Amino acid sequence: MTAVVERAGTTSRQAPSTGTPLVWIALIIGVAITLRVMRYAGTPSLWIDEARLALNLATRSWRALALPLDYDQTAPLGFLWLEKAAITIGGVGELALRAPVLLAGILSLPLIYALGLRLADSRVGIIATALAGFSPLLIQYSNEAKPYSWDLLTSLVLIHLALTWQDRPASPRTAWMIGAAGAVAVWISTPAVFVLAGITAVIAASRWDRRPPAAYIGATLVLWALSFAGVYAFIYRPVATNPYMQHYWAGSMLVPGQGFLARSWQGIRDLIWWLFFGGSTEPPLDPAENLTINVGAVAFLLLAVTGVNHLTRISRARVSLLLSPLVVVLGASLLGLYPVSARVLLFAAPALIVPVAAGAASFASRHAKSARGVPATALTLLLLAPPLHRDVVLALHPTMFEHVRAAVAEWTRRAEPGEAVYVSAAAIPAWTFYTTNWASPDRARLTRTARLAGSGGPAFENAPPHVPLPKPCETLAFPLGNAIEVLGRPNGAQWRSATGLEQAVPDQNWAALESGRIRAEAHPTIWLLISHSYGFERALYPELDRLGGRLEFSYGKDGVVLRRYRFP
Repeated sequence: MTAVVERAGTTSRQAPSTGTPLVWIALIIGVAITLRVMRYAGTPSLWIDEARLALNLATRSWRALALPLDYDQTAPLGFLWLEKAAITIGGVGELALRAPVLLAGILSLPLIYALGLRLADSRVGIIATALAGFSPLLIQYSNEAKPYSWDLLTSLVLIHLALTWQDRPASPRTAWMIGAAGAVAVWISTPAVFVLAGITAVIAASRWDRRPPAAYIGATLVLWALSFAGVYAFIYRPVATNPYMQHYWAGSMLVPGQGFLARSWQGIRDLIWWLFFGGSTEPPLDPAENLTINVGAVAFLLLAVTGVNHLTRISRARVSLLLSPLVVVLGASLLGLYPVSARVLLFAAPALIVPVAAGAASFASRHAKSARGVPATALTLLLLAPPLHRDVVLALHPTMFEHVRAAVAEWTRRAEPGEAVYVSAAAIPAWTFYTTNWASPDRARLTRTARLAGSGGPAFENAPPHVPLPKPCETLAFPLGNAIEVLGRPNGAQWRSATGLEQAVPDQNWAALESGRIRAEAHPTIWLLISHSYGFERALYPELDRLGGRLEFSYGKDGVVLRRYRFP
């Protein structure tokens, strides 16, 4: 593989790489796949967002998936159809739901290596593959039934096609390939439009001798625009005008104004920290944790800047293609069109991963005769050390977050006929998924729950503070086989992207009112199921004690609490 070096309008060639270290690549990709497959095979329960999307997939026809989704969910139609195909073949369950995203996460790894190879050399490709392979963010979304892993794969494919278009600007076959790929991509990946916009800008601004004919560029743009117009009209327009989604993401928009610099830094550090370290950067954080995140984000950002400088000396045009999706999406966020947050920016991860790898290779080269020596190895291991502990822990114990399935099984085994179960508002989606017989689903129950637990519904978990309580006649208690399910009401401590919780305590009297509902449904016993909790549900316990409740059984494991109370 050769790389082009552009200086002062001339083109020269670097010496070809002495050989691709296939053993290292095979080892890195093998370990990275193993970490992903271990989490996949552990079949952790669907967490709240996965459960919301899964309920749509399992209850809707192929055609109905093109309509606005329940539970305030959104996803490209192509991705939804991939998921629908998976559960049609494999049944409604975690393995089938996560199979498409696992495939996308695995396929992205060799494409990351190839990208580093095309932009620089095998050294950069190896380091980039290791960074991507052990990235907590990439591993996480290779095992969640959400579209972000496909966003990354789609972005990588489009960038590779754009690099080929740069190499063969006059080739009608290449123009046709990228035109068709872009037209399909907007139906599979929401942010694909930003990748295509970046490609267009870079290709159109290329030197005259490396620019495709105007007819090719024009035809490609028309094809992309027509395809995007269709997907926007059918899929994205209802979401773009959803009041709840606008409110939720407002803190992650880089619209100029008060707090602009703070919002910008929060968005940038969120992506860097999740990508290379793992873990949330949103408040509340203690001062030491906040300082650690800031220092780590600055260090990797400086390394990325060094890498961009290194890559620019090799080929300014190619590095422009790499960075263009990130630049375009930041511009869109300035206009209030797209949030800046780690998961929704996963498609732009190569714009950080490859420069960081190039920066590491460049730094090591300056301190050794060969970057394959001790400095390169030591620096690479230093970069990989932060995420590896998290990767291994989650691979060995993938069920540690919101493992509702196990709690539902425990409840099923112990519950007596006629007993009620109170389901906290945040547990409703997963509870509904795991208590539905998908061979013969109760569609009336599924429709009712989607209405009650969606935004604006009385059981929507992320409602804003001081939401009016349901009317007295709305008990939110319904038959469920030989049991009664009681849907919990929100506590008012709404979570918003970038800003965290709206308030540090539940709404006034929330615990007392909910405890009263629980007591009223106990005859004389009742179960409590709590998940996706910020700890506010603990305020129910002393209230239930005050009402005479006696704790008979307690289960607390993997982010889920199951309790049984008996009242006089």
